[in-house]
Amino acid sequence: MTTSAKPQVIRQRVDAALTELKNGLNPFVAAQMEATYRANWIQRAKQVLRDGSFATDRSGRPVFDVTGLCNILLDQWQSVFSGVLGRTEQQLVHRMRTLRNEFAHQKEISADAAIGDFEAIINLLTAVGAGAHAATQGRAASICTARQSGLCAAVPAPLAPRPCRARRV
Repeated sequence: MTTSAKPQVIRQRVDAALTELKNGLNPFVAAQMEATYRANWIQRAKQVLRDGSFATDRSGRPVFDVTGLCNILLDQWQSVFSGVLGRTEQQLVHRMRTLRNEFAHQKEISADAAIGDFEAIINLLTAVGAGAHAATQGRAASICTARQSGLCAAVPAPLAPRPCRARRV
């Protein structure tokens, strides 16, 4: 079943979903990298980034964008993340990198593709223990699937986050 929505509405929803993904993945990536590399984790993360730069929050901790997060996750998969995430999550990271690239390069994203991407974001956020971000994205996904006429509907009740599979450090 195909949904029809205005491209700008889809882009807004995808942008919001990528922001939730960034906000949910940053603490997980930082914690796992720090657990593995201790004080050298930021240097190891910088080596993965093309230009070696990233933003910092008020406390000086790194805040990576979606591209940086995906690159760190994939580059450090064997050393850091394979012990806490499975092959399915690795495939989701690849999918998120593709989505981010399509979004950044202004490729058209259909409503059906966006809905699938939203579900993938929910699954990845849930797997890393970012339940609040997954619930927020879950509400957005419910909005998308609630109406076939587009990506705008009344916000449904919050979804309960799924249990975390990631190992806490």
